[in-house]
Amino acid sequence: MVLFAWGFHCDDRTRVAIFDSKHLSGENDFVLGSCASLVKTTSKELHIDVMPCQKQNNDFDCGVFAVAFATALMFKQDPSKLSFDASRIRNHLKRCLTNKAMESLPVYAQRGISRGRLSNSVATHSVAVMCICRRPERFSITPCESEKSIIQCNRCKEKFHSACVLQSCKDFPESSQFWYYSNC
Repeated sequence: MVLFAWGFHCDDRTRVAIFDSKHLSGENDFVLGSCASLVKTTSKELHIDVMPCQKQNNDFDCGVFAVAFATALMFKQDPSKLSFDASRIRNHLKRCLTNKAMESLPVYAQRGISRGRLSNSVATHSVAVMCICRRPERFSITPCESEKSIIQCNRCKEKFHSACVLQSCKDFPESSQFWYYSNC
């Protein structure tokens, strides 16, 4: 599970931060494409900062860490500077829900005295986005053949995923035909 945070470390719609306790998202095209799709930047590029954060020590605490990171942000704390006590988070959350009041989560200490493996540096990935969906080119999901997955408007020169703008694969223009996006 990945926590996606927009506006956490800047108010720029071309930059987002993600916190990933499994440390798998940096090279994952689906995660990076999903971030781009959620932000829907009008820019041609989205910068995704994979923030340093505590790594979970098992395969079942992803949700716990997502809640921990979100709660830290809610309390204006930087999750990359905290080491959470994962063994106490579930009971703490249960108590907060019972009392109908959210409180900061249990931590071992400020970062530097860690009990879980922490990554230390921000990894920034720049993702070129296109189309009305504002996803990367390689994020295309189309029933058409792979060579027909991208179409370019002859007027504005913007590229689109064929699945986003065409009714069916039969609507894909022949190579000699011009195609114009309907809103262009």
